[in-house]
Order: sequence, then structure tokens, then C-alpha cells
Amino acid sequence: MYGSGLLLIGLGAALMSWSLQGTNRTAALISVLVCLVIQGPLGWWLIRSVGTPRFLGVWVTGILTRFVILGGLALVVFPAQRWPLSPGLLIVGGVLFALLLLEGLALWLEHSQVEPR
Repeated sequence: MYGSGLLLIGLGAALMSWSLQGTNRTAALISVLVCLVIQGPLGWWLIRSVGTPRFLGVWVTGILTRFVILGGLALVVFPAQRWPLSPGLLIVGGVLFALLLLEGLALWLEHSQVEPR
């Protein structure tokens, strides 16, 4: 479930990025790739850590990583490459939010199953 959702989010974000022109397209595609490569495995780790003592640490790591991705792209990568901030950061925010929703959906589907009596 999580893997197929990750693929769907990636394809959707890549298609939206592809509709942009020039450096906007490059900035958006790089942003999508960074989000999926870094945050995708962290989401999987979070889903696998539910019910273990390390869950809170994994959750905090995922949230902080979202801030680092957004801040790093906005303050370092985009200005260094002279890319416009708006298209790339909008895509980053959307992808990170979609991944957060995907993690919640995957957890809900996995852990909401009622045990038969």
C-alpha cells in the first residue's frame, strides 16, 4: 500500500513539474526527487516502527527531516542554482504533505482492522 502510494505521488508530482518551463521545471523535478528519495524511506520506517519503543524518535526524525528538506532547498540549493523559489517550494510542500497523508492512511489501513471473534 505504501509503495504504490509513493509511486502515485511521485508520478503526479513529476507530471505537474513537467508542465512547467525551463528552470522552473528543473527546480520542481529536483525537488520531487529529493522529497521522494529522503522522505519516502523515512515514512516506511515510521510505519514499521508503530508499537515499538522507537516510534516517537522515528516520528520526530521524520518531522524534522521535512523541515530540513524545505529549509535546505529554500535557503541553500535554490539560491545557489539561481532557481525561482515559488514553483519548486510549492511542489516540495505539496509532496511532503501528500507523503504525510500517505503515512497516516497506510497506518490507518494497517491498524484499523477489527479482529474477528
